[in-house]
Formats: sequence, C-alpha cells, structure tokens
Amino acid sequence: MFWKKKDRGVAFVHPNKCVECGKCVKICRHRVLEMIMTENGKQAIARNTIRCTGCGKCVVICPQRAIGINFLKLNGYEEACI
Repeated sequence: MFWKKKDRGVAFVHPNKCVECGKCVKICRHRVLEMIMTENGKQAIARNTIRCTGCGKCVVICPQRAIGINFLKLNGYEEACI
C-alpha cells in the first residue's frame, strides 16, 4: 500500500464501499474529496482530481478501504492500491 513520492497519482472512491464517515474529506488539505448528496444518501467523491498530489493520506485513513490511487502510466491508468 506504499508508493514512491515521485509517482503521480489521483485519488478515486469506490462508491459501493464508502460508508460516509467523512474522514477522507477532513484529512485532504487539497480539498480533492468532498461529500455529495446522492439518491442513496451522502457519499464521498473525488471531485477536484487536478489538485490531487497522490499523497495517500485519504487511502490510509479510510476505515473501509474505499479509496484508491490511480497512477498515470503510458498506456493509461493503473490501479495501485485499494
């Protein structure tokens, strides 16, 4: 679940795993994640991915392992951890 700091990553949220605790939103200093209202209630979502540094703080703090980091590769995105 650890990666090199120089790798460029972007956070994403697995909607079926998110339990709306909001810990990821609170820890993200770049305001990449936010809680939105959906038909099923609140849910965390990665909105401002251009701001994401791929630091992984949201991944570590998520109790449900609902957040992952996609790392940019030449052939597209490769999931690094979930």
